[in-house]
Amino acid sequence: MIKFLLPLLLLSPLAASATPESFYQLDNGAQEVINRYCAKQVDIPYGSDNFSDREWSHFQQCQEQLINYVYN
Repeated sequence: MIKFLLPLLLLSPLAASATPESFYQLDNGAQEVINRYCAKQVDIPYGSDNFSDREWSHFQQCQEQLINYVYN
């Protein structure tokens, strides 16, 4: 999955800093790829609102780490 994710994010014209707000500066396609990837990593269904606080925290950490890895 990551081999499909990185080219999409690396080709994005927007260079974002690794803050939670920078996620929302990405285009919708990149946001969806990140969300789908992180949902799979945390083992929650994509688009679900049925998850624990711990799973939500891991999901947010995944988003931040992925943005950090790609843009820094």
